[in-house]
Amino acid sequence: MNANEELRNIARSLATELSAADFPHLWRIVPNQGGEWWQDIKTDNAWLCLQHGQHNRLIVKADRPKQMRSAGNAETITISLDRKPEAIARDICARLLPNAREYWKRCLENTRQHQTHARDHAELLHILAPFTTWKRTDSDETRTEWNAERARADIYTDRIYSLKIDSPTTDEVIKILQILKG
Repeated sequence: MNANEELRNIARSLATELSAADFPHLWRIVPNQGGEWWQDIKTDNAWLCLQHGQHNRLIVKADRPKQMRSAGNAETITISLDRKPEAIARDICARLLPNAREYWKRCLENTRQHQTHARDHAELLHILAPFTTWKRTDSDETRTEWNAERARADIYTDRIYSLKIDSPTTDEVIKILQILKG
């Protein structure tokens, strides 16, 4: 049996044992997204990444799905693979699971905030759409920088941090006043 198969077997055993030790939470293996040197297991409010460590150790890290925003550094523990899966599961429950659940909550909140900022940002860009001569030069979901010959704007989330329009036309001034009026 190679190391990858061994890690998948360890993950299966731990998912089963964690489901018993962490009842009523059901732990499941996450299909591996191409990385063979780690294996993820999850429940409804926690996600763990398993990796082989040195000297017959298992590295267990609080983690998150890749589409969820990070919440900084996640706690990691190492456990001897010489122990039985039940003992490893109890150790994870005692040493890591409370922090893994807190990390999950922080990641979930960061993801929600990011989605709110992205939505607010999109609404602000829609308001500024009448200035169609502007060109987007840098953008992600929450920050946009627009440049044109006569105009420049730096927008972050739902706020315009800088807006400069040289020699605006009467129509542009009216549009700006309408935007500011709300």
